[in-house]
Amino acid sequence: MKVYEGNILTVNQDDVTARYLVEDEGRIVYVGNSLPEKYSASTKIELGERSLIPAFCDTHQHFASFSTFHSGLNVMECSSNEEILQGMTYKRNMILLRK
Repeated sequence: MKVYEGNILTVNQDDVTARYLVEDEGRIVYVGNSLPEKYSASTKIELGERSLIPAFCDTHQHFASFSTFHSGLNVMECSSNEEILQGMTYKRNMILLRK
């Protein structure tokens, strides 16, 4: 568990700043201007002149973009998962026929 102290930009709907952010195994468990006693023994990281901005990385990939750019299967005109699967099956069969 880590306690970050300094300029914490919450990026919430009101754009408030806080003095403390507590992170536990990648999860934000507390944000506020006073540090609750239960976190006082945790490792403290002083930000000094720096600011902390929580970020959440979305690691998903858009299948249509992936297929278009990497495998040559264009699914932009497909209107259902079934049509995508049919296109994948067709593409696979065409590749197998070339072997």
